[in-house]
Amino acid sequence: MAMQLNNSIFIHIPKTGGTWVRRALEASMGIEKDSREISIGEKIWGKTCHATLSSVRRKHKQLTDQKLTFAFVRDPVDFLKSLYIEKFWPELIDYDQAPVAYDDFSRQIHEHAQREAPTEKMSFKEFVLSLEEGHVTRRYIDCLKAPIGLFPCVDYIGRTENLKNDLIDFLEIAGESFDRTIIESMPPVRTGASCDLASKVIDFDSEVEEYIKNSEEYVYKTFYSSEPYLDMQKHSYDKLASLWTINKRDFVVGCFDRQNTWEDYNLLFTGMFDFHGNANHLSLASECLVLDFGCGPGRNLDKYSPNFKRVDGVDISYVNLDHAKAWLQHKGTYNDNILYKTNGKDLSEIETGKYEAVMSTITLQHIAVHRIRFSLFKEFYRVLKSGGWFTAQMGFGKGKLGAVPYNRDNINAGRRNGRTDVYVESPNQLKVDLESCGFTDFQHWIRPSGPGDDHPNWIFFRARKI
Repeated sequence: MAMQLNNSIFIHIPKTGGTWVRRALEASMGIEKDSREISIGEKIWGKTCHATLSSVRRKHKQLTDQKLTFAFVRDPVDFLKSLYIEKFWPELIDYDQAPVAYDDFSRQIHEHAQREAPTEKMSFKEFVLSLEEGHVTRRYIDCLKAPIGLFPCVDYIGRTENLKNDLIDFLEIAGESFDRTIIESMPPVRTGASCDLASKVIDFDSEVEEYIKNSEEYVYKTFYSSEPYLDMQKHSYDKLASLWTINKRDFVVGCFDRQNTWEDYNLLFTGMFDFHGNANHLSLASECLVLDFGCGPGRNLDKYSPNFKRVDGVDISYVNLDHAKAWLQHKGTYNDNILYKTNGKDLSEIETGKYEAVMSTITLQHIAVHRIRFSLFKEFYRVLKSGGWFTAQMGFGKGKLGAVPYNRDNINAGRRNGRTDVYVESPNQLKVDLESCGFTDFQHWIRPSGPGDDHPNWIFFRARKI
């Protein structure tokens, strides 16, 4: 089974609290019962089975390309008990009565365990220890990482043992409109009596349970950590920045000089400050502090220095920051600019409510992980003064080679910036995210891409902190 929401699709994997999830979604989003079910119609041995990821993508390819997909995976303790029974005590299973509940994840995990574990009968503890650490999570990760076409991917995997919190987290990431208090107040999930058989032959103790949970948690946190992606970004920009010189300025920022004269950049601040001659300006530009996120070697710090009291910069690379200072000094526009180092996911070095505006160009489109960008949006809101604006540019529209849709969490990208870009599919995606962070007054302009960029178009957008 699968369930279609406004921005996402829920894939119901068997024995993961899927029925509870569907009811929670219906109740918290005001959806009529079973009205959003996606028809798959596949049968095995004459029985209708749960929707597989492959069947959903095959029959609803256009829909799944446009929407995020999410699923929950089985409690690893429960799953390993089931694996143990299937491998060593198959005589206890009444296959005639067993429901047909195949799905891509479960099948792959079971088949791998069958091959991995010894064939001679052993205790449950011995069986668990014979498998690699974090066996269940590793198999789920294998499925998640595989490219579409070889094995179907899902954008977000939650855990049954953390069902409520993971469901709420995903719905917020996807920008769905829902009542979280309804989900939080729903009765606990009942995943069925799948381990009743196991209790007959498994000598189970707390030590084994703790070992399973700890090993699975370790692997899960390691995979879902954004640190490897951020390390890749830092390494890549440090390397590029090491090639930059005042006379060879196209490293880091391609087409450096052409970018500097691109007129569409005026859209970043049009109507916001008095230097555009607009009566509805935020304040006198000459009195404003502005922060450039992803400042690189300081192109925008110099470009906009005549307009503001000061333009400070923040970047993931110390090498870039050193070059930014050198560029400002070379241009004669250095004004004791503050240059901050970021870890790529927050602005922890910057105090709250410091800036009248936060800007960003040719940067956010190079961060192909949605949850990192969303975290940064919240940080932009935090460091702005009341009434301040966040204004930025990103790639818009499908078409650039290697670019992924806006809501994807491409944490396994192994290449930097333009090699693994992100593209905005609809202005509403930005609007939903920014409003979720507290911003209002969302505005946008879609324009042809600037120099050296292969996105079909650019989108300039901004929103205000009230």
